[in-house]
Amino acid sequence: AARTLAGTATPIGPGGSLRLLPGPPSDPLCEVDRRERWQCPGVPAHFEGVLLLCSPGQRRFARVRPDGPGTIRLDEGGAGWSAAVSLDVAGGATATPADPAAAAAAAAAASFTLESPGNAGGQTLDRTPLVPIGLAPSSFFLHGKLVPESRIAVRLGRRAGAIALDEVLAAGCGEEARIALTEARSLRGRVTDGEGRLLPRASVLALEPRRHRGRPEAAAGPIFLDQTLADDQGAWSFAELDPQARLIRACHAGAGCADVAVPSSPSSASLDIAIRPRWRFTGRVVSQAGVPQAAAHLRFLPTLEQYERAGDQLLLIPPESDAESDASGRFEISPPAPGKFFLEARASSLGTARRDVVVSEVGPANTDLGDLVLSGAGEFLARVHGSGCVDGVLILAGPIGATSLPTLLESRIDPKGVARVALPEGGEWLLWARCADGRRRASPGSFSNVEDLYGREITVAIDAPGADEPDREDDPPKP
Repeated sequence: AARTLAGTATPIGPGGSLRLLPGPPSDPLCEVDRRERWQCPGVPAHFEGVLLLCSPGQRRFARVRPDGPGTIRLDEGGAGWSAAVSLDVAGGATATPADPAAAAAAAAAASFTLESPGNAGGQTLDRTPLVPIGLAPSSFFLHGKLVPESRIAVRLGRRAGAIALDEVLAAGCGEEARIALTEARSLRGRVTDGEGRLLPRASVLALEPRRHRGRPEAAAGPIFLDQTLADDQGAWSFAELDPQARLIRACHAGAGCADVAVPSSPSSASLDIAIRPRWRFTGRVVSQAGVPQAAAHLRFLPTLEQYERAGDQLLLIPPESDAESDASGRFEISPPAPGKFFLEARASSLGTARRDVVVSEVGPANTDLGDLVLSGAGEFLARVHGSGCVDGVLILAGPIGATSLPTLLESRIDPKGVARVALPEGGEWLLWARCADGRRRASPGSFSNVEDLYGREITVAIDAPGADEPDREDDPPKP
């Protein structure tokens, strides 16, 4: 028995085509007339899958079920992406049950995620779950929001794999993109300074080299996959290393950064990473009165120009790589790479100091910067108006434009609706609130010279729920 599927709700457009999935690459069933009415005659009555429309700028689809109607509305997808993928397990094993009737169960067993850089430098991954539609034992149909620089990651038990979304979308309409799955393995090791001395609390990143795909070398920094922190003995480990990881990067405030290739061992492996400092900067952090400041945090931040033209932005701002001044205010810190930086020192109650530093390939190995004098912090009170945000927090990001990485600071809103805001320096800061129901806009949303507020009390109005729907909760809102 067969039936005819038909519809007119969605314009096909020039160059558009219709595909039934699963089906042969050259599907002869579907046809479109000059009025953009379409039909798919002779569809088996038991067919279950997806009807996919591919046309320039859009891919729309509809589920097709054996007991479903014959008139189909192609109303899912739109400006997002839709694609078919197949899973291939290394070693010839079967990724999903061999019985086609078990495809739905296999779709539930395999988890699909759209992963994309969580910030400009790609130091985190945003992970959005994808809901697969089972087409065949190892084939699935996926759809989601179009996000630049993203990839589709798959997990099936202890096996995992990934593929760049660009590579998936490069396939023809309905053609399956193959995702190879390999078994997860562990990787562990130690971080040393090159002379055998262990480096505690080093940041260790798992990275995937980026495929160039015709883009210039400057735009081809590695993709962040995972990170861990070495313990006090310099030991680190990944219990389940991402199968796409090809580089391990270790960064330490007192030594800089170093990359090593992931061993090709099929199971667990050990990898020691030696970071040999190329440049070392020393100095002392003091208050405006000249008193040495212990436990001040120091970090290198690239200038905006340096950061924007860098190929490997992740290298310029490695996570968890702050140095700290000792009891006499002395510090020792190494930059991650050559370039133009700010060396920033911050003590929460005493303010911030920032010094321009140029690191050259042929520059001296050791540089003493002398005293870094903290600028002096400031405080003001914010009386919050707006319902439902008691015990929430005000979040300030800044100073905007001073460095390539603004600081995020939180101030709790007390039961009386008042927040005491303490900032390490002046300049332009953005403001928003995080309440029990998520992030909300605040008015004013920014301060051009926040130092003008020091010692004063101001009023902040919080928008009603739903007035602001950001992509990520703690991203600064656009001014």
